[in-house]
Amino acid sequence: MSFTYEAKSEEQLQKEGLTPEGIYDFEVVSAEDSESKKGNPMIVIKLRIFTGDSSRLLTDYIVSGTNYGEHKFRSLAMTLGLVKEYESGNLTPDDFIGCGGRAQLGQQPAKDGYSAKNTIKSYVYKEEGSTEALTDSIPF
Repeated sequence: MSFTYEAKSEEQLQKEGLTPEGIYDFEVVSAEDSESKKGNPMIVIKLRIFTGDSSRLLTDYIVSGTNYGEHKFRSLAMTLGLVKEYESGNLTPDDFIGCGGRAQLGQQPAKDGYSAKNTIKSYVYKEEGSTEALTDSIPF
């Protein structure tokens, strides 16, 4: 028996290696203060994304000083149940570790010499007054 294969481009292989877009449960594995390339304060968050029978690690970067970054930081706090800490102004990266929630995963095509990758499009949280529970299916 000989080894058989289907010839694929690097682009095809990268895309096949990505998690499909959708909403997934996650757990924060680590979070630390950092600095963006432009010198803005940033939090680097490593998430364990649960994808059915397996999981994978994904890094998210939340940059302070931009409307998008500020919105993402607040929605992450809401997703993790840390609204009071956020509103008090005392929320730190350490507060995220071990917390879980749900996130909308996206796919970013390869660009500027970087491979295609999964990204966090948004964090999913329960609106105030909603009775829908988002954490019932988190596997931990």
